[in-house]
Order: sequence, then structure tokens, then C-alpha cells
Amino acid sequence: MKTKILLSAFLFILYACNSGTTYQGPVNDPLVKTDSAANQISILTYNVKAIVEKDSSASNELIRYVNKQLFDFVIFQELFSENSRTYLNSRIDSLFYKQRIPRIDYESFPQNIFQDSGLFFLSHYPQISLDTIDFGPEISQSNGYVYAPLKKEISITMDFIVNKSIMGSLHRLKDGNLVFLFATHLQAIGSETHKEIQLLQIRSFIEYTIRKAIQSGIILNPENCIVLLSGDFNLDAYENLTYLSLLENLGNPRDLHKEFHKENKEYSIIFKGINMQKRFDYIFAYDKLGVYTFKKVSVQSINITDVQDRQNNSISDHFAMKATLRY
Repeated sequence: MKTKILLSAFLFILYACNSGTTYQGPVNDPLVKTDSAANQISILTYNVKAIVEKDSSASNELIRYVNKQLFDFVIFQELFSENSRTYLNSRIDSLFYKQRIPRIDYESFPQNIFQDSGLFFLSHYPQISLDTIDFGPEISQSNGYVYAPLKKEISITMDFIVNKSIMGSLHRLKDGNLVFLFATHLQAIGSETHKEIQLLQIRSFIEYTIRKAIQSGIILNPENCIVLLSGDFNLDAYENLTYLSLLENLGNPRDLHKEFHKENKEYSIIFKGINMQKRFDYIFAYDKLGVYTFKKVSVQSINITDVQDRQNNSISDHFAMKATLRY
């Protein structure tokens, strides 16, 4: 009872802070692509809310969506159900999505929600293995990519029981340029100090893994490498002080959605009980981090999309964010 009262109070405070904001709702439009454009990549980030086994209708629609749109990179969060993960992995177009990471923390088997990051990664472009680099004890390696669990804090939402994580995977584009893509999912509710710890941990992880990749010679020239960070940060893009702190703690990456849409606000999650909208989902680009400068991207298109089942029901409590980028 006490937990329910605290959660209700928290949601009421969020609603009060959010009640004066007007948002544009998500749509379900096709990915913007130019077939002839060689210097173009597309990306989807989506919290699919598969805490338990996903309804088959929702899973099939998610599969149909990514197989039809053919994103260059796809990052799912909250794919905790092993059955749902296996089902998706077996039906994703393997001819297009050549690189698939259905689970990042294989060392946590047997499969258990309490030890799972919930991250699921797809790429059209081949992966450059990072397994030959010694990253030390703080960073784990598996099948060519790197990852680390984020610090936990006990909270009323109980999502602290899972291993919210940061992962990174390096890929080579057709023209020889590289993409270092990082994906994460932060804890839903926690103290301001804890949020800052998680964000600083993400920044440190990105800086360190990139530096080690450069020192090893796997990345010969960082200016030929695109560095992206995406996922569900559980921090609202339209709460100004929170947002500025988010950017500062991450090392001031570019929020590509806000850069493109400026004052136009799109929500990526809705709390239906109190009709409250937030944007917790991001695609960030780093032009510079520490002493390194990276290849810059520009936005051709970026927006929030509602992926629906055959009955026009959203398949998750979140909406997807997709983007087409030029470099």
C-alpha cells in the first residue's frame, strides 16, 4: 500500500509539471530513405516492453515493421522475455540484418529477468570485432561488442532488479567509414544523484572504449568514425534543468530530435491513467568527446512513430524513434 501511495504521488507531481506542455502525437509513417544516397544511414530505437512473453500479435507486428522498413541499425530495450527474444531473433530478416545481438549479457545465464539488460541489437552493416582489445575488468566483452551494467539504486518501480546497461558495437559502412553505436536504458525512477552516476558512467564507458579502439589501431582515424548513442534515458527532454544536466553529464552530445524539430515537441511515452506525455527516448550524436573529433552527421528525418498491431493498438507503452542521417 505504501509503495502504491508513493508511486501515485510521484506520478501526480510529474503530471503537475507536465500539464502546461503541448505535444504532437506520434504517427506511423514510413522511414525516409534515398536509395541513391551513399552517405546515409538509418536507425530505430524502441522500448518494446517485453517484460514477460510478448503477445504474438504484437511480436509479429514488430517483426513485420523492422523487416519492411529495413533500418541500418535497430536497438530494442526491455526485451527481457527469453521466449520473445528467441521468437524475434528467429524471424528477423537475417539476409538484411547481418549482425544480430539478441542478448548482450550471455554470462548471466541461466536466463533470468533479474540479471538481464533487455537490450537487443540489429545491424545491416558488418561488425568490427573488439575482442582483440584488452579493456580491463570493468568492461565485459562478448561476440565482438562491449558492455557494462549501470549502477543500481533501490526504487519504488522495482526496475532496479534488472541490469540496466550500456553497450557498444563498431561497424564498417560500404564506403569504409565507421559507426560506433552505443545503446542504453537507464533506471526509471531514482534520485538525482543516482541518475547523474549512471550518465557519467555512460560517458566514461564511451570515452574509454573509443580511446582503446583508437590506441589499438582498429579505429585509424576518429574523424572517419560516426559516434551515436541511443536508447531510453527515462529523463524528459522538455524539463529544462533535467535536460541540460543530461547533456552536460553525457559530454554534450547533439540531441538530433530536438536539433531537427526545434520547438516542436513529440512525446515518446504516455502515462494513460493521468494522460501525461514525456519524451524519454533519444538519438544522440557526438561530434567531439574528450580530445577526439568524430565524423559529423546531419538529420534528413527524425520522428516518433507508433507501431501498432492489426487492431490499431500500440504494441508498447513507449513509441519508437527513427531517424535518417547523412554524413
